[in-house]
Amino acid sequence: MLAMKSAREIWEHMAPLAAPLLEQAFGRRDLCILATRVAIETAAYFGVEASALPVKAMVYNAAFARHVANGFAGVDRSRPATWRDGAWSVGIGFGKPYDDMPGRWDGHLIAVADGCFADFSIQQAERLQHHICIGTAVIGPYAGEASWQLIQDETGTVIEYSRVTDNFWRNAPDWKDAVRRRPVVAKLIRAVRETEVHR
Repeated sequence: MLAMKSAREIWEHMAPLAAPLLEQAFGRRDLCILATRVAIETAAYFGVEASALPVKAMVYNAAFARHVANGFAGVDRSRPATWRDGAWSVGIGFGKPYDDMPGRWDGHLIAVADGCFADFSIQQAERLQHHICIGTAVIGPYAGEASWQLIQDETGTVIEYSRVTDNFWRNAPDWKDAVRRRPVVAKLIRAVRETEVHR
C-alpha cells in the first residue's frame, strides 16, 4: 500500500477516472451515493479517513451569477425564462417530497476529509448548451460550513452547496452493497497507485 499525503491528493488522482468508470459499469454518471462510497473506500485504502456529507447543490452559469450579484434587480425571479440573457441554473436536491418517490432519495452526496470535499457525480448538472461547464469531478476546500460555493475560473460556472440533515441515503443499495462497488474501487485503487508510482 502506498501512503499518500491527503484526501485531496487521492481524489485529484481519481477525478478524471471515477465518473467514466461508473458510467462504464452502470451506464450513468449521476450516481452520487455510489460515487461517494467509492471515493471514501478508495481513500481508506490509502489510509485516509473520509466521510459522506448530504447536501443540495445549485449550479449556474456566469449570466445567472450576474443576477445573483445584483440581487435579481429588474427581473422576475419566478420567470427566469423571460430574462433572455442566457442565464441558466440547475438544482440537485430541490425536487419533490420523498413521499412522491418511494425508495428514492432526493438529495446529493459528496465526500469530505482533511479540509476538502470531492463531488464525483456533479457532472449530472453540466449543461454545455447553457454554458454550465463542470467536468468529471469537483474538488475544493471545505471547513465544515453550512453552505459554500465554488467558482470555475475558466467559465464562471458557480456551484453552491448547502448541507442537509437527511440520512435516507444510508438505506440505498449503492451505499450498502459492497459487491456492487468493488470492481470500480479496485480499478481506481490500481489507477491511483500507478499514478503515484510514476511520479
